[in-house]
Amino acid sequence: MNYYPKMSGAILGVLLVLFFHLSTQAQKGQLYLTHFKPEGVLAESNVYAISQGQFGQMFFAARNGLIVYNGESWQPLKTTGTPYALQYDSLTEVLWIGGKNTFGKLQRAFNGQYSYQELFTIHEVTTEFQQVLVDDSTVYFFSEPLVISVDRFSQQITDTLIAEDGYFRHLFSHLGKRYLVTQSNTLLEWNADDTLVPSSLNGFPVEETVVGTFKQNGQTFLYTGSGQILALEGNTWVPWQYEGIDYVKESFIVSALPVGKDLLAIATLTGGCVLLHTESKKVERYINYNNGLPDDEVVSLGVDNQDGLWMAHDYGLSRAELGLSMRNFVFYPGISGNILSVTKYNNQLYVGTSEGLFYLEEVKDYDELEVILNKAQKQHVEDKKTSPVRRNIFQRKEESVSTETLTVKTDSPEEEGKKEDKKRLLSLFKKDKGKDKKDTPATLEPKVEEEPQLSVKEPVKTEKPVVNPKPPVKYIQEVKKVFRLRSIKYQYTKVKDMDAKCEQLRVIDGALWAETNLGLYRIEKGAAKQMLNVRDIFAFYPSEDNATILVAAGSGIYQLNKQNGKWTKADGLQGLNMPIYSMAKTSGDTYWFASDNRIGSFDLLQGNISNLQLLDIENPFSDLIEVVSIRDTIRFFLSSQVYKWEPTLKKLVSDDSFISIWKDKPRLIRDGNGHWVVTDRGYYRLGDSILPHQQAILRLFSQANSIFTDDTENIWVIDNNESVYQIPKDASVKDEVLSVYVTSVQSLAGNPLSLQNLTLEHDQNGISFYFASPFYLAEGGVEYSYYINGLMDDWSTWSGKSEVSFPYLPTGEYTLQVKARNLFGEEIESQSFYYSVKPPYWNTWWFHMGEFFFFATLIVISIWLNNTSQQTFITKSLTLLTLIGLVELLQNLLRYYLQTDLMNTPVYDFALDVLLAMSIYPLERVMNNILVNKNLSKTKNLIKLMRVPQEKKHDPYKLN
Repeated sequence: MNYYPKMSGAILGVLLVLFFHLSTQAQKGQLYLTHFKPEGVLAESNVYAISQGQFGQMFFAARNGLIVYNGESWQPLKTTGTPYALQYDSLTEVLWIGGKNTFGKLQRAFNGQYSYQELFTIHEVTTEFQQVLVDDSTVYFFSEPLVISVDRFSQQITDTLIAEDGYFRHLFSHLGKRYLVTQSNTLLEWNADDTLVPSSLNGFPVEETVVGTFKQNGQTFLYTGSGQILALEGNTWVPWQYEGIDYVKESFIVSALPVGKDLLAIATLTGGCVLLHTESKKVERYINYNNGLPDDEVVSLGVDNQDGLWMAHDYGLSRAELGLSMRNFVFYPGISGNILSVTKYNNQLYVGTSEGLFYLEEVKDYDELEVILNKAQKQHVEDKKTSPVRRNIFQRKEESVSTETLTVKTDSPEEEGKKEDKKRLLSLFKKDKGKDKKDTPATLEPKVEEEPQLSVKEPVKTEKPVVNPKPPVKYIQEVKKVFRLRSIKYQYTKVKDMDAKCEQLRVIDGALWAETNLGLYRIEKGAAKQMLNVRDIFAFYPSEDNATILVAAGSGIYQLNKQNGKWTKADGLQGLNMPIYSMAKTSGDTYWFASDNRIGSFDLLQGNISNLQLLDIENPFSDLIEVVSIRDTIRFFLSSQVYKWEPTLKKLVSDDSFISIWKDKPRLIRDGNGHWVVTDRGYYRLGDSILPHQQAILRLFSQANSIFTDDTENIWVIDNNESVYQIPKDASVKDEVLSVYVTSVQSLAGNPLSLQNLTLEHDQNGISFYFASPFYLAEGGVEYSYYINGLMDDWSTWSGKSEVSFPYLPTGEYTLQVKARNLFGEEIESQSFYYSVKPPYWNTWWFHMGEFFFFATLIVISIWLNNTSQQTFITKSLTLLTLIGLVELLQNLLRYYLQTDLMNTPVYDFALDVLLAMSIYPLERVMNNILVNKNLSKTKNLIKLMRVPQEKKHDPYKLN
């Protein structure tokens, strides 16, 4: 069959199919995308595989090794070959890695550091382990010429299967059985005795090129190079009829990945990513260059546990947030300039930029859209030309493809070279039948400590059919153009007759009005008409009956009145001869305005201005004073102070109700329907409350320069003059799957320490803790607070720092606890981390006991000598030594048990010495008393003994 049909028939068929099958999506906007390309980590390196680990950290297989990202830092890890496949095993907490000429595992050591351990390597031939399958108790490492089985728990090689005839294309399992797709696109069942027999499954697409398989909701699916998806129902493969199949086919499918229970992400080589709803089989989203993806060539896909879809491309990584009901409206083609304002008018989105006003409408002329796209992508094409050429894993061997058929010759010199490689593999791995199958072949080299020297042999060229064949460049460009155009349903169209900087938009009297640098315009039916030719407009305000428009400008206040259905210019207050920065209205007909150092008010009645009053106001920093009416109270906002007008006192007074907010030095943003205050803690709407979920989502925007609330309470945000986001009234913020953990503990010298049963020596008690809470919606969107039981009285203040250092920790036992809080205010607390600081040996219990017995012995000896010896010098010396020793013991005990912040200071040492000196005299008295009492008792006994013989000698009653 003709795999690449002629262009005329192909494009015509494509257009017809797309006309009837591509959905006409409402103006829902595009997904929220976050882009990552850390410098020095992903430079000039494709990401071939993506996986998520135990704590929510992301793993990326890149050309130069493995990359770990925990939301706080990117850490490159070395492997012994380029990794191509990743599979995290939650049961064993191991990341299995397949790579070039090698495979192995990644584990987290006791000190929190990741280490790669090689399980197998081969030098004789070049092969790439491009798939890892974890099934029951076995891990399979798949490459085209061989499949190696590894025990999931002992991590020992248990079996090796060689493709003796041709090569393998894919491996999958279903209901406990193993299946292999071969070079000839035959489906074989892999039995326990290593025999391969034809599969009994029906409906296998033998005429297609199988690219891969996936499982979703317990069901097995396969997908082919032509974009077909087949579900295994019972014993039969049943093709899907899904929307967008022709887009996928002509964009060349790379991989497919389930996202949750009802979405399927399809990565393509030239069309970005397609999100397919598996229940309805309708296209949920096209994610490509036209709606924010930096490149249409998606190399690999990954998902995280926070409803994020990761896409790898030549420009790094992009993440689409699927769980956030917020959309970006800037990526539709046709718009140009910096974005300044936004509003909804007649249920249509209008966006003002530095180059004019644009409205979003359904695409009507695809030829015109093509011109717009070509203009917008010109710079992108130039960038692509200068970007480094990157190798695509899906075309590893520079394979050639016939434009007529997928069946190619196999007797070329390249194929002969491949046969030689096959012979080497057979000689290396073939086993004697009498040997136990569990014996590991001698050529396998598990757990090699030294880095192996990989073969320098160039990859063997072959003419086999490739998984993702690239057609001729011209064909790709033609088809890509057609499908890219037809995947775009909306475009921006510029409003005619207004080439001006559009800074503010309002709907007044059923028409759209625009404040620009060239004056005030009125827009109807896609065309603009200048109503006021004033170049320095700051703001404009309609009256309550919409019959008058007041314009605050650099030379005063201008006025437009509506009479007999027409708008005409009135006198206004142009004679003020001072700039008017802002205005506000009370519930009556009184308007207030502000200039540099003056404020004023006037009444507006039936289009006539009267009762003008002017007052002075202190404005030391020359702020553009903003006048705001909040619940019928007029307030004047300056950068350092807020004033309010007291009608009863008829003067300005300081408004203390804003002290707590104004100390954070907030920004004030003017909304068409009010004002917003922006601080580091969030967004607040003056005078009105907003829904909690909208407030939470607003925290994503640190550089919002304009906010608009439409009539249906949807909030529109212009972020950094680049993007337009809609936060719907019914927006939902899905609870994130949060985790916070201690990533590592290091000494002050930077040496990693154990995360289990950590005990520090007394002279090495400086320590640093590093922690992380993966939150990928916004980098830097997590704050941390910590508490150390035994050292702190309360939790620390919230901070974006993910590390804390203690240069000195006293002896004792401690428990570290860490809390994390994301942008949405969701908090999570980590598990407790226990550690201790050992006391010096002279402060241990056994040393104190030894001291006690030693000095007790000295005391006993001293007392004994005082009673028996006549050597008073020796007795007094020993007594003095005992006394000094007791003082030193007491000093050590006091230093140990009275640890304060004053330790190691002269004041502390002096106070302790004075206390010990004062204790010497009482100790001496005690010793003397003991000795005196002992001598006294001895003297009394001696006197008593001397009296007994005398009494017997003078007894008058004694008989002879």
